[in-house]
Amino acid sequence: MLRIVIADDQRIILEGIRRIFGSSNEFKIVGEAHDGTTAIELVTDLKPDILISEVSLPVVNGIELAAQVKESSPKTKILFFTMYLEREYVRWALKVGASAYILKDDPNSDLVEAVKVASSGATYFSCGFMKSLSEYVRELEINAGHKDPYERLSRREREVFRLLVKGMSVREIGELLCISPKTVGTHKYNIMQKMGMYTLSDLIRYAIREKIIKI
Repeated sequence: MLRIVIADDQRIILEGIRRIFGSSNEFKIVGEAHDGTTAIELVTDLKPDILISEVSLPVVNGIELAAQVKESSPKTKILFFTMYLEREYVRWALKVGASAYILKDDPNSDLVEAVKVASSGATYFSCGFMKSLSEYVRELEINAGHKDPYERLSRREREVFRLLVKGMSVREIGELLCISPKTVGTHKYNIMQKMGMYTLSDLIRYAIREKIIKI
């Protein structure tokens, strides 16, 4: 029996996934989380075979969640079950070693098949994902040889970047810049995407190396 943890901030999605797998004796839902932090705690404690996660989660997003799961429970296979198909998400899913990427408007049978395929050690990506991946590869070819990724950041993203690496929280940055924590979180995610980094620690190391901040 495959042990599964599911993470999504929409209760109706969690209920739907539970119904999909609850009627089979091949699977067992052992934990549910509404945010990334809770999901990390569950996976660390339970060491499930499979984590099914939305890409966009509160507190800690699905990409950061996946990167931490790779460290705390390396045998857990990561499946993204999401409504998002932007190339940035595709790129990050590949970088964190996701075993599957399925869209929420795909048939339920695709999600079940993805879990079975991932548990065997193979990968399963939806047709939409493969199309977006092809576009991403073409974009890489076009952008080959680009200069320092920090220069790709917008003015606002650079502001957020500097405050993040100085140790300010998302809430504190929001208050300082008079924007919502959710907007700060979006900027943080976009910064990491553009710079090809997984965690805040990566950003801090980069900032120290490039002398953006001093220690």
